[in-house]
Amino acid sequence: MRTKSVVGNLLLNIRALERAFKEWDSPAIARAKQRIEDELSELPDCFAKDLPTIDANRANIQQAIQSPDYGRMTCDAFERKGIHFKGEFPNFKIPPFILDININLGQVTLKYGRKSERKNCLEPEAIAQWVKQRYDRVVNSQFNALQFANEMITAYEKVNRLISRTPEVRWGQPVPLIDIYEILTIRTTSKKEMPKEVFLFNLTRFIENGLDYRQRRFEFGFSRNVLRMFELIDRDGNSNRYSTLTIHQL
Repeated sequence: MRTKSVVGNLLLNIRALERAFKEWDSPAIARAKQRIEDELSELPDCFAKDLPTIDANRANIQQAIQSPDYGRMTCDAFERKGIHFKGEFPNFKIPPFILDININLGQVTLKYGRKSERKNCLEPEAIAQWVKQRYDRVVNSQFNALQFANEMITAYEKVNRLISRTPEVRWGQPVPLIDIYEILTIRTTSKKEMPKEVFLFNLTRFIENGLDYRQRRFEFGFSRNVLRMFELIDRDGNSNRYSTLTIHQL
């Protein structure tokens, strides 16, 4: 667009004018002033000529966004970036993130626990790149498996005693994972800091690190109640479902 060229020259001459002021260079001030005046006078006509192109590009973008193929284009962009997701456009789960795309606002929202980040961008490749950068940052961050193990052991002991109704912990007895989560997030603030998506993500990382901690072995299993199962998705997109935790003394 001619407008871009004129505006670029205008900015260059404004910087030249500022430099001339600092150097007390009167001839340079006069030259820069004249060039700025010329470009300003040219700008309205250039913009008027570029306006049809601007409007046409905007209409094409709106048409692409409203197209039935837009959701598929977005999913394809995720797949090309190696982003494993669940759900359908415009709402996706990318553990531990939740991604919402609002085409009416022209905005995407990425949620992680209590954190939420927004971006005004609907181009599929740009969305995928933005999500990928944040996903990689979290996945590659340091994970304190020992601390998580200690928290799980404490929660297991509490749930175990409640189920067995004894003061002693019955090691080797399975307890529901959903109850472990409820104990870990018994406070409202804790649940906001660690919603289920973040808990399951940490649980996946914990399992990847190994299952033996503090002379304890962690075993994850199943129950007949499918409604109480948690789905864990690793960084390769593989899915496993668990509903119980059993901790054995070694």
